[in-house]
Amino acid sequence: MVQSRKNERIVLQIREKVALNTKMGGCYFECGKLSFLSRVSGVKSFAILPLIVNDEAIGFMGFTNYDPTKKIQIGDIAKFQRFVDSVALFFHNSRLYDELEKWNTTLENRVDEKTSQLQEAHDTIWNYKENLKAIIENTASGIIATDPAGVITVLNRAAAQIFRGGLQEIPGHHVRALFREGDYAEVATSLAQSEGEQHIARNLEREMVAIDGSAVPVKLSISRLNSRNDEPLGFIYTIHDLREVRFLESQLLHGEKLRLMGQMAAGISHEINTPLGMIRASAAHLRQILPEAGDAVVKHLGFIEDAVERGTQFIREMLEFSKPSPTRFHKIQVREFIEKAVEKYRLKIHDSEIRLGCEIVEATPPIYGDLQKLNQVVFNLIENACNASAASGEVLVRVSLGTAGPDDIANEDDVDPVAKSKLAAPCQVGARLVRISVIDQRSGIPPGILGRIFDPFFSTKGSAGTGLGLAIALSLVKRHHGAMEVRSKVGEGTTMTLKLPLMDDIIEFERMI
Repeated sequence: MVQSRKNERIVLQIREKVALNTKMGGCYFECGKLSFLSRVSGVKSFAILPLIVNDEAIGFMGFTNYDPTKKIQIGDIAKFQRFVDSVALFFHNSRLYDELEKWNTTLENRVDEKTSQLQEAHDTIWNYKENLKAIIENTASGIIATDPAGVITVLNRAAAQIFRGGLQEIPGHHVRALFREGDYAEVATSLAQSEGEQHIARNLEREMVAIDGSAVPVKLSISRLNSRNDEPLGFIYTIHDLREVRFLESQLLHGEKLRLMGQMAAGISHEINTPLGMIRASAAHLRQILPEAGDAVVKHLGFIEDAVERGTQFIREMLEFSKPSPTRFHKIQVREFIEKAVEKYRLKIHDSEIRLGCEIVEATPPIYGDLQKLNQVVFNLIENACNASAASGEVLVRVSLGTAGPDDIANEDDVDPVAKSKLAAPCQVGARLVRISVIDQRSGIPPGILGRIFDPFFSTKGSAGTGLGLAIALSLVKRHHGAMEVRSKVGEGTTMTLKLPLMDDIIEFERMI
């Protein structure tokens, strides 16, 4: 019954697709297949078989016989049907192929569209990452990013400059290496106790440690880095270098000290120099009117004169340091200048067993400067070396020639105290230099004191020194576009070197500035 209904539906489909100009007759069924067999005028026999796929008629195929001696028999229908079934499958596969081709074209278009969208998204993300990387790399603040364990993943250019080295030079790539041990323990505790907080610390002033071991004062902020799902990814350290701030603060303080010192020195010079002059004159008069005075009187007159000289020297140095007199430059022959300075000091220590030697390279070119002020500098260096030597020690003044190397030139951003021993602009690498070294071979200067010897009023002589000698010397050398370098080792001695550009170079410097 069900099969009969299917056949009826198929017949209706064929009638819709096939319009015959003749009457059809002899409709019959064979093995569940629907066929038509009819006689048409001029044709002995005629058969139509449907193309059926999945119980749906997708077309039909007709067979005719024009040979009057042969007729299409019912038995031939089965042969035709097998052929028709193959043709139906072929057409069905062709239709599927066309549909697949259409789907393939559609999918290709969609893939191209999605690929284009993905490429645009990739380019956007790449540009965003590059911009973010450029911002991080070129920001003036030091930025360090770590994973939750403290291992550094990002260290920008400013941070590398602050800590004087890149990521590869940090031991273990761990942020711990940039902190003092106690400070990092405190930071680690804060990180552990601040779970869930975004800003862990802000504007903490700490002293961190550069890769070379030097102390670096910084202002530090720490933030937690979370993912979009609020999962911890690590920490971000924002670091501001305070060395320049500290340097500027010290310069302001130094300038204020100089201003106050100048006011004080002017008052002292007027109020004290007159009484000191009277005391000196009185001591000289007593020597004249007491020719037969005993040794005790003569000794105490010597004490008075020495004290007056010390007071006068102190006032003179204060005035020179706070209100330096103008520098008058002219050509100076180095050999003549150094030999006279050494000879003058030999006369001063003629009753001492200290041996003062002098070595000067042949054909030393002239320098350009103020002879009186350079004499003061060299005389001060020789005096310090003799005072540091034993009663029978040896002090050597050596003059040599050289050129300025990269380590001799101070960086304009360098605010470290060691820059005092470097040449400032406009002196450049390759500039020709005269090096005047004063060498003693005795006690040496301890490392804790070495960095302070140029500070005003700092002295290791106690009440016997004013602490202004080297500060004045450094100031005078800087006015000659020079530098002072100190090398010392405890138990071996000290070498203080005065570096001065040659005359031709310093004249060129004067033109440049």
